[in-house]
Amino acid sequence: MRFALAGNPNSGKTTLFNTLTGSSARVGNWPGVTVDKKEGVYKCRAPLAFGQAGNREQPASPAAKIHIVDLPGIYSLSPYTPEEVIARQFIVEEKPELIINIVDATNLERNLYLTTQLLEIDIPVVVALNMMDVIKREGAEMDVAALSEKLGVPVVPISALNAGDARTLMGKAVQALEHWPPANNSRPRIAGRPPSPFAGLYRDALELVMAHGIGHPVFHTVKLLENDAIELLHDTGLTTAIQNLKLQFEHSAATNATGAPQPAVDYEAEMADLRYKFITNEVKPAVVKSYRNRSLSQSEKIDRLLTHRVWGLPAFLFILFAVFHLIFAADFLFLKRLGVLGESIPSLGVLLQGYTEMLQTFAGERLTGFLQSVDAAPWAIGLLVNGLVNGVCTVLTFLPQILLLFLFLSILEDTGYMARVAFLMDRPLRRFGLSGKAILPMLMGFGCSVPAMMGTRTLDNEKEKRLTLMLIPFFSCGAKLAIWSIIVATMFPENADFVVFAIYAIGVAVAILAALALKKTVFRKNRSNFVLELPVYRLPRIKNTSLYLWEKLKGFLITVTTIVAAATIVIWFLQNFNFRFEMLEPGDSIHSILGQIGSAVRWIFMPLGFAQGPDGWKLIVAILTGLIAKELVVATMGVLYIPGFSEETAQTPEGESSLITVLAMLPVFSPLTAMTFMIFNLLSVPCFAAVATAFAELKSAKWTLFTLFFWFATAWIVSFIVYQTGALFLKMNIATTVILLLALSITGGSIMYAVTRKNKKKCLCTGCDGCEQCS
Repeated sequence: MRFALAGNPNSGKTTLFNTLTGSSARVGNWPGVTVDKKEGVYKCRAPLAFGQAGNREQPASPAAKIHIVDLPGIYSLSPYTPEEVIARQFIVEEKPELIINIVDATNLERNLYLTTQLLEIDIPVVVALNMMDVIKREGAEMDVAALSEKLGVPVVPISALNAGDARTLMGKAVQALEHWPPANNSRPRIAGRPPSPFAGLYRDALELVMAHGIGHPVFHTVKLLENDAIELLHDTGLTTAIQNLKLQFEHSAATNATGAPQPAVDYEAEMADLRYKFITNEVKPAVVKSYRNRSLSQSEKIDRLLTHRVWGLPAFLFILFAVFHLIFAADFLFLKRLGVLGESIPSLGVLLQGYTEMLQTFAGERLTGFLQSVDAAPWAIGLLVNGLVNGVCTVLTFLPQILLLFLFLSILEDTGYMARVAFLMDRPLRRFGLSGKAILPMLMGFGCSVPAMMGTRTLDNEKEKRLTLMLIPFFSCGAKLAIWSIIVATMFPENADFVVFAIYAIGVAVAILAALALKKTVFRKNRSNFVLELPVYRLPRIKNTSLYLWEKLKGFLITVTTIVAAATIVIWFLQNFNFRFEMLEPGDSIHSILGQIGSAVRWIFMPLGFAQGPDGWKLIVAILTGLIAKELVVATMGVLYIPGFSEETAQTPEGESSLITVLAMLPVFSPLTAMTFMIFNLLSVPCFAAVATAFAELKSAKWTLFTLFFWFATAWIVSFIVYQTGALFLKMNIATTVILLLALSITGGSIMYAVTRKNKKKCLCTGCDGCEQCS
């Protein structure tokens, strides 16, 4: 037995789903698309009097297992987005036994629009009136009985976090299922009742649909009248007949009028207007009784600062820096820098990373001792210790910091702040051919590029979708955290938080400049509308955050134990064998397969600084293996560098990891080359999974190849500028440096003004904010 959970985005649907299903939820994709599909089993078996809806002859078992299917968040059942198509097809074609429609009680008018459409489908519906706790805090009272009477279905007031409310809701759902179909269907048929101007047309069309024996006749009648795209694709023979009815209706309306030409009727707009009139005039007054407190809500008070036109963006940057400081700061409270203490107090992320490094060292020593005690062959010791353990454990060392980043991102999303970030960024993004809607998938790129690229499906404009997808890898994903952690611990131990923040800021800055360049060249005349709802601020939900972190942890561990483990073994083999498949002596990696490949392409990276020197090829190999998964950059450096260090080096004080120690001793590794290396990995081609996702979303080999070239070229150019400019500054005196900086500032400012200024011709558009003719 299946219950479908339907509702608007930000209505609390996911929270209710987690409350109902607990840990039984399974996450996958809907067939043929990349939109998430969530399905779980209701934690408590529900007693049913009958085996299935409408079947009174076959009793059920004492307790029935109910599967809950969480449909994508939608605003309507019209085919405007993939999510709406998925939800509609599941409800109409898969025929769940019941629909639980979750409605945000703080925003009834918008939420009930979908409800009026669901009520046109011949399936039992129960309305879950969520966020009643917020309604009570604001001093409002809801007449639930009146709302239920107007809608003709059970309405249950709940707080989605409350398990008791969830049990009450499921009890009402079971009762609605037992009494289906009702003896007297009191659901509103909005198209056929006043003030509908085409009530007669609706009744005639409904008779035709029912005569053809089509299921859900009211729903399909309304959709046929609206010229719904899906209905027109599935022509049942009714399309022509109903079009004739509409022509007769329009001719009759024109005849009854003054004789002036009448414009064609927009049935979809008329139907939407009827739905909102029903909600505003009949439903809304019946449910709101009184407001005792009309002062600003808590969310509105917070938004006075966080969405302020001046202070909003600095507040966002401060929050972002605070997150990085909590994860990466070696001197968390700045006590060492202020001279208060002789040694620093590490942040939580650095502290947990130290513990994982201790575990890594312990595991490596114990495994080496065991293999030596059983007289294992040298190649076996090298494969298991230097290859597998060092490669995998080096990545696992940074697991605490990666999980902490996901934790903070989840908290920001859960509280509703991420939607504010999109709101803040809408106006500046329009200068670069994007809408505020594009910031959401780009911010998802801070977690992982793959779901972020999938998120571009929410963008209606194809050019904006392509542009956003090309910019997503510039937002540092969680897999790159291992690279930043190892580099800053090597070269910037006292300023790790500032450097990591700078890396993220560089990625965002490059994304903005790249968007501007692409808008002026590849994606000209690219504009789209932006509609975003700002949810009320809420406290983070511990259960939801825990489930989110568990999913990320599972995905990370699966990657490490499969892709990373297999790749580190392959890397170890390629690093220890030559093209004749002969095992090399330790320290002779230059003649290995990897060494020769890295040496062959080293000339491409020589102008970037980090490829110079006899061991420069190793960092190039690390970049190449990072194409499989960015976690492999660190794993590859561990495999290539660790075999060459001495035992004395491994025992350096302060408990530094062996890889950090070796990197710090490399002549080619300076703060400048380290920064260049990080920037190249930040901006270059992401992992193979992201490339495959980009190809699936772009649906074009030509666009995919262009995107790959764009990523590599951007990474090379920015890294080249950073290294060459930094090297030049290091060689100049102060006066020359100041003059050069002024010249660069003037040149850069002139270029920015030239490409961003608007034309001075007069704008004839009412309320224009920079249309195609005027921008």
